[in-house]
Amino acid sequence: MEYRPPYVVGGNPDPNAPYVDEDTPGAILGSIPPAKAIEHPQREIGYVIDKVLGDGTFRSAQDPNDTTQLYQAIIAAAPLITQDLTINVTTLGSPTPVDPFAGDPFDKLSSALAWLRLRRIMGNATVDIAIAAGTYSETVDELDLSHPDGLSVTISGATMLGAFPTRANLNGTRATDEATIRARFAVKIECAGDGIVVGRAGLSLMKNIAFIGAGIKGGIYFGTTEQFVSGEFGGDGPASGSIESCAFIGFDSGGLVRSGGSASLFNVIFCHNAGIGLLANDGGYALGSNVMCIYNGAEGAFVRDGAMMEISGSGHFDNNGTTGLYCIRARIFGTTNTANAITAKANGLRNVSALDDGHVSLTNADLNTTGGAAISAFASIGSQIFLTTCSNLVGLSPAAGTVGNNNSYLQVF
Repeated sequence: MEYRPPYVVGGNPDPNAPYVDEDTPGAILGSIPPAKAIEHPQREIGYVIDKVLGDGTFRSAQDPNDTTQLYQAIIAAAPLITQDLTINVTTLGSPTPVDPFAGDPFDKLSSALAWLRLRRIMGNATVDIAIAAGTYSETVDELDLSHPDGLSVTISGATMLGAFPTRANLNGTRATDEATIRARFAVKIECAGDGIVVGRAGLSLMKNIAFIGAGIKGGIYFGTTEQFVSGEFGGDGPASGSIESCAFIGFDSGGLVRSGGSASLFNVIFCHNAGIGLLANDGGYALGSNVMCIYNGAEGAFVRDGAMMEISGSGHFDNNGTTGLYCIRARIFGTTNTANAITAKANGLRNVSALDDGHVSLTNADLNTTGGAAISAFASIGSQIFLTTCSNLVGLSPAAGTVGNNNSYLQVF
């Protein structure tokens, strides 16, 4: 497109000549617009509308009754978010709302994330994905937040309907516990595949959401599994983020923190998952307070291969199929000033295990074996376990203050 000056009869117009209005008293003739000056802008605008809002063919999206289509096309194609933005999600929203910048809602979280991944967030801006109360069904393979600006993103569920569940509110019956969780959370997201996958930079904060799985995949991931194979190494790299007042129930694994990723967890439940409640591996780091890894099919929390987990204040790792706290070639620290605020009780194999140079240190923990296997703590193959003012200790191996099980050491203070 180029500027078309007024038509000059029988002559060559100045290419930069302006248009003038007719002024009969002043003896000024009005400008004559050449046909291309009218046709070309229409065609160019129509081209943008058809390319962005339609399938690219002529008139595929043009609507003679809608005078906002050029604006819609600009918004749809805008790659930058330059100021704070709230992206709405409601049960009555659309997978492709007309104007998300103006508050038009998406129909589910996956739609909002797909739209957001096509845009960059400037350093002075933040994005909050605000999810209204309701139950949302996600059929996608994963809720993918692999965004280079993810640390500028929060995902906020509507205010909870009741207080965050306590350990005493959950009794081990899947249907009963799920009903309790559904009753407390205003936002429920049912996942056919993976829950949230946090890649690249990470996620600033996610809160007030219950994720219900289909017995497969993972509830939430931080970081991607690295493959040491040419052409596959790198992936999305490490990722970090914070989770507050969320639940992950009914997946294969509740949460995974891996490949140098990190997660801060405050009031988070991983329960009734087929396998592990929370896995930290390959240099991942998990920091938690009031984290519940309970009633899972395998380990409550499994920390391995250079990873570390720190529990501060309170945490519950009870009634899991194998081990409550399991550490292999890694570190677990649990510290609280309140007696028995950390629990690893009634697990199917052992309450606490450290293997292959694993290290576990717990303070004020209750390791009651009633209802599970009669082993509070077990160290083997060069591992160490230190238990300070812990209660209900039975079946310690090696015995307190001794070396055994292939040069392992367990001490009670």
